[in-house]
Amino acid sequence: MNRWIDRIPVFAVCLLFFWGIPEVQTSAASEIEALTGAHTRVVWLQDHGDGTDSLCRGNQLMVMGLDSRDEKGERPLLSAVAGYRKPLMTPDGKRVVFSLQRPEMIFVVNWDGGLPTALTKGMAVAVWAEPKTGMTWVYAVRKPDPQDEDRFSEIVRFPIDRPEVEELVWNKTAVNKDNFQLSRDGNTACSTLPWPSIGRMVLPNRSSQVYAKGCWPSMAPDDSRLAWVFDGSHRNLTMFPADGGGPWRVAIDRAKGIDGFEVYHPRWTNHPGYLVITGPYKIAAGANAIRGGGAGVEVYLGKFSADMTAVTDWVQVTHNRKADFFPDAWIAGGERASLRLEIGPGKGLRAGKTSLPRSITMEGALLEMSDIPDPSAILPYRNAFAVYRYRVISADGSDAAGLEVGKEILVAHWVIRDGKKLSGYPRSLGRTYRMTIEDMAMHPEWESERLIRDMDAWDLPLYVDVSG
Repeated sequence: MNRWIDRIPVFAVCLLFFWGIPEVQTSAASEIEALTGAHTRVVWLQDHGDGTDSLCRGNQLMVMGLDSRDEKGERPLLSAVAGYRKPLMTPDGKRVVFSLQRPEMIFVVNWDGGLPTALTKGMAVAVWAEPKTGMTWVYAVRKPDPQDEDRFSEIVRFPIDRPEVEELVWNKTAVNKDNFQLSRDGNTACSTLPWPSIGRMVLPNRSSQVYAKGCWPSMAPDDSRLAWVFDGSHRNLTMFPADGGGPWRVAIDRAKGIDGFEVYHPRWTNHPGYLVITGPYKIAAGANAIRGGGAGVEVYLGKFSADMTAVTDWVQVTHNRKADFFPDAWIAGGERASLRLEIGPGKGLRAGKTSLPRSITMEGALLEMSDIPDPSAILPYRNAFAVYRYRVISADGSDAAGLEVGKEILVAHWVIRDGKKLSGYPRSLGRTYRMTIEDMAMHPEWESERLIRDMDAWDLPLYVDVSG
């Protein structure tokens, strides 16, 4: 077999370097283990270009890792800069599976070092261990759509140590390469079917059911079948229980250092109580701060509450002067952890109750507006809300609790529909507007739409204008 480096185009191997470890990384390792209570390893891609490759389609990327116990801090797991894709921890935490994009090829490397081993062609999307035997399987997408580099026609799997033994997993619908995750028993997965449809899949190749529209789906790595979808504002997850109960929203933009800005790359770790994200995304690139990237984008590890209704604690994993993307994390013992039977809020959105019991007509003085981009700047989205900040002047009816005079609120307005700007926007600052609003949480069907919010007032309640 050829050396792994020989499979990379020559232009992609552009840097070998020594990596210094700032002192702050030592404290990060201890904070990580304080959060998880166990040995933890995190892997991610780092942009060594201009910091804007948040979708990791270029060739200026490094595979990075951090171990909570080896005292090495952040370090490259591979010596070459190249066009890597989606590093994934193996279930035992001892190896990392990653892909090259051009040519499409899957590799595995030991966490402790050494040369990577080429496995087979394709793009790896998941790594799973069979509960009874412990055999580790790699799942890969194949047959790319010539018109869409993110869409593929099938998913296959193979044992990590016998890549020549291959099985078809899925070809009933097209899928996108971000994101595919499996239940612990391997019989269920969630994925884009394809984007923007998000659904659960019964494997192998049996059936699927769409449960939402959006992006970055993820499935809890136990057998609860709890799944999420990432919303169009890039700040929240909407949880969908397998029992068909109502969904609920979990904010993931509240970590210290994120401070309400957009986040990206949300993914469950191997432990159902923890997730990883990247952020904050502060640099606007059209209407999408994700595309702006930037050196301030770091990896964060979060801990869910026991009822899965909130992220209660966060730790910033990376501290560097590069942009960090596509994280995955392994937590020792995560493969034995399970969510409790009773999860969800038991009230609020899941029970059909929100801060407003129905539509309320109100008047508000406009204080601040989000910019309205050209429709081409939000592609592939074709619809968008822009969030405006108002001070309540008056509210009709006795059911207007929470809309006291003088209170500030956020209201989302449709500003782009079917790829065209709507008339009437932008509005005039200082002017009073009359509108009918509802709690945005009453409309989970809109959570997949692009929501443009430029202001930092993430602690204000969000409503939607339904005046028509």
